[in-house]
Amino acid sequence: GKPKVEELRSIANLYPESVHLVVRKAANVKSVADLKGKKVSLDEPGSGTLLNAKAILGAFGVAEKDISAEYLKPNQAAEKMKDGSVDAFFFTGGYPAAAISELASTGSGIEILPITGAPAEKLAKESPFFAAAEIPAGTYKDVGAVKTVAVGAHWVTSAKISPDTVYAVTKALWSDKARAARDAGHPKGRALQKATAPPGR
Repeated sequence: GKPKVEELRSIANLYPESVHLVVRKAANVKSVADLKGKKVSLDEPGSGTLLNAKAILGAFGVAEKDISAEYLKPNQAAEKMKDGSVDAFFFTGGYPAAAISELASTGSGIEILPITGAPAEKLAKESPFFAAAEIPAGTYKDVGAVKTVAVGAHWVTSAKISPDTVYAVTKALWSDKARAARDAGHPKGRALQKATAPPGR
């Protein structure tokens, strides 16, 4: 419902951010539709995860009023999941995510729900920025491979920034030093590749 952001520009598509729908095993939730009546954190107001969560719930026929919604950051939601006061939470980001890794390692008993099938296909058709993705087995302790959806993480700027500045930072992103730092850091650093950098790929 907001106007188009005319001055927004994308420097590069960085990597896919996977949607994690984390659930307590004890909550006995096997699909997105099973979230009805459960305590679910959709992430904090203003976040991209909140927008993703609402779109995904809607695609699976779950309205916000059908759940007991909370609006917490992932680490807060993970803490509340430990004591059973949250049944599920959404997180959109590169894997492995620290809050989820820590939760899985405590032996709390978690699962990550698949976001697949006809509702996910409909979602991708209506919102083409969603793409099919998979979180590999073993990314989180005792969690198998999960088919989900992902959105592209973009490095954005304003049309008001000088082309020379944009060129300089783009050149730095693809320098040998930056490549070495990314390859030695978070696993998603290796996903930053020139071939997939042009926006829309």
